[in-house]
Amino acid sequence: MVNIGWVKLYRKIRESWIWQNEQYLRAWLDLLLMANVAEKKWLYNNNLITVRRGEVITTLRTLAKRWDWSVGKVRHFIELLKNDTMISTQKAHGFTHLSINNYETYQSQQHTESIKNDTREAYPKHTESTSEAHTKEYIKNEKEGEEVTAPAREETTPFADSSLNLLKEKYPKIDVDLSLQRYLDHRQNKRLQPTLKSFELWLKTDEQQKWNQKQPESEKKISLYCPGCGKKQEVPLKGGFVPAVFCCEGEFQMVEKFELPYFKC
Repeated sequence: MVNIGWVKLYRKIRESWIWQNEQYLRAWLDLLLMANVAEKKWLYNNNLITVRRGEVITTLRTLAKRWDWSVGKVRHFIELLKNDTMISTQKAHGFTHLSINNYETYQSQQHTESIKNDTREAYPKHTESTSEAHTKEYIKNEKEGEEVTAPAREETTPFADSSLNLLKEKYPKIDVDLSLQRYLDHRQNKRLQPTLKSFELWLKTDEQQKWNQKQPESEKKISLYCPGCGKKQEVPLKGGFVPAVFCCEGEFQMVEKFELPYFKC
């Protein structure tokens, strides 16, 4: 397995069902990292097998060991990915041959350039409550003088983690990460250079107007269902992710309602 280099991850993944489950998200990212970056030949039982770019040769038991899951849970996860056309599988004896669908599309340099061009032409706008209204209040507070025109924003934030951590301590009721994304989008739309000073003014407006507030952890709950007996249980989210909950004396892991049709006992 290649342990150097990197893969591209697009923000759109946050809209996917896989983002809602910490274990599923970790497993999916692991598959992306396991995928071949170039075509190779693999010898198995004296037969040469071609493993193309974006493909993975493994076994269910190997994945179960890597992810600390049961083999049944791995099989269920693979079925979910297949049903959502995220992967496809080929018939094989003694191993599992997976293909990451659209791997070349998302991991190619050409796609990166296309995304950059689309972003420059039409950058996403926000709702009235979090952009236009926020801007009106924010402009009242901002007194920085002449602004510098900003280049197209990259995927990273312009502020050091230490600075953001201090702001999170100073504004404990504000979801600073969420507010930062909206702030950067606003500056990009206005072609203004982001600065730490102006971002703190943005956070002060959040605090005054009670925007981008953190949701109490105790209020974040999700309904899970047992694939075996059908039992429903409300469980609190942990750090925004779905926790692992088991039923029927540990035989079944409880899942979200949309997963039930895909679960094969």
